[in-house]
Order: sequence, then structure tokens, then C-alpha cells
Amino acid sequence: MSILKTDDPMRVLTTDEQLKLILVEAYLPHGAEVAVERARAAFTFIRAPAAPVDPPPEPKPAPVETAPEPKSIPVPSSWTLPPELVTALGTARALLDEGVCLTGRTLAEALGCSQPTASKRLWALVAAGRLAAVGQAARRQYVLPGQDAAVAHDQAPSDPAPRDEGVPRDEAEEARQVRALMDQGHTLSEMAQHLGRSRGEIIDIIALQGWAGLTANGAFCLPDSSFAVARQERPATRRNCMTCGTSFVSAGPHHRMCTKCRGQTEDAA
Repeated sequence: MSILKTDDPMRVLTTDEQLKLILVEAYLPHGAEVAVERARAAFTFIRAPAAPVDPPPEPKPAPVETAPEPKSIPVPSSWTLPPELVTALGTARALLDEGVCLTGRTLAEALGCSQPTASKRLWALVAAGRLAAVGQAARRQYVLPGQDAAVAHDQAPSDPAPRDEGVPRDEAEEARQVRALMDQGHTLSEMAQHLGRSRGEIIDIIALQGWAGLTANGAFCLPDSSFAVARQERPATRRNCMTCGTSFVSAGPHHRMCTKCRGQTEDAA
């Protein structure tokens, strides 16, 4: 008789009882005691609560593809500048430090070259990222990169005092005033403002008295200027330009062309 059968035909075994009997019957060939122990162990293993199962991870949203940002071309901050641009940049910075409105004309007066040449050098410095242009063509000035145009305009000196054309000037008295202003440490722009002269005229007065310094290209400048490489050996004289006939202050017999004509010759070359 199978162990799954019972004497009571009305007796209905539960599911666990049926499972126990099946396990015992399976292990009976090993002996009754061994069958009971193994059946109990197998039943405990089968009915043990299942380990909790982690819920499946939520699917990640698909990444949104964005258009790549356009790459900007950086402007090199350390371009190798030719010597003439290095000189022009140093002069431009010195003029800005003095509060001078930096234009092609003021740079030409400081360098002793023509205004077109100075303007070309300014634009080359703008292209190299060393200066920035502000304003329209008629009133264009140049400032350092990042400098506010309003600040640069406020720093620019006012126009020279109006001249009284009907009253002749006393050159000796003007020379004494220029000497006094130089001894007090005034800048070229301040002297021009005080006397109602242009910067070029102040330089001419200084050169005629023999007080000027000389730049690397032979132009006149203040003797204590950072651009002065030598001192004037003898007072300058007035000559008539061999090209246009205009009177100008000459550094010596070798200097027979005015600044304007000399600049035009350099541009043509």
C-alpha cells in the first residue's frame, strides 16, 4: 500500500501533508529514519520564504542631443609685433596714461611721422588685439581693450585755449613759460593746454631752445620721455621744406623735409 493512501477514505490531506508524504516516499530507499530527516530538511527548504526581489530599475530617459556650440577663434595675446608697431604701441600707451585722446594725429605728432602712417599702425594694433577703436571715422579714437568709451572720452583733454590771432606772440616769453612748466613736471598735453598751443608747437619751442630729447627715429620729444634715446646736442633751426616750401623746425642740415612730406615719402616707399 502506498503511504499516500489512508484508511479513512473521507480524510483529505492538505497540500503540505501531501508534500511531506511525497518527500518521505522519495527518501524511503535510504531507510525510514534517514527518509524522515531528509524529507523534513527538503520540506523546510521548499517552504522557506523567498528572498525579496529588487524591482527592476526604471529606464533612464534617452539623452537629448544638443547642437554643438560654435567654436570661437581666440585672438593670440602675444603676437610677435614688428619693431615699428612695438614703438607705436608703447607711445600709444604712454599717451593714454597722460590722458591724451589717442588718434592718428596725436600718435603722428608723438612719433614724428605722417598721420596716414600713424593711422595704419593704429589699425594694425587693433587687428592684433592690442588696441580698440571707438567712435565714427570723423571722431575715432583708440583705447586699450576693455576700456569704456565714456571713460576714454572723459580722460581726453579739452581743446586748447583759443588764440588771439591779432596779438603777436612773444617767443622768448613762451620759451620761458615752457621751461617753467617743464621744470614743474607738466606733460606735453598740459603745456599745450596752458599756452593754447598744439603739442607739435610745444615740441618745436623746446627743440628751438635745445631742450628736447630725440626718439629712435630722430623725432623730437620731451627730454624725460620714456621714448627719448638721446639728448639734443644743439638747438634746432627753422628751414623751408625742400618739397613743399613750408617752414618747419629742422634737427640739422640732414633734416630738410617737413614731417608731412617725409611721411608721404615713407608711405610711397
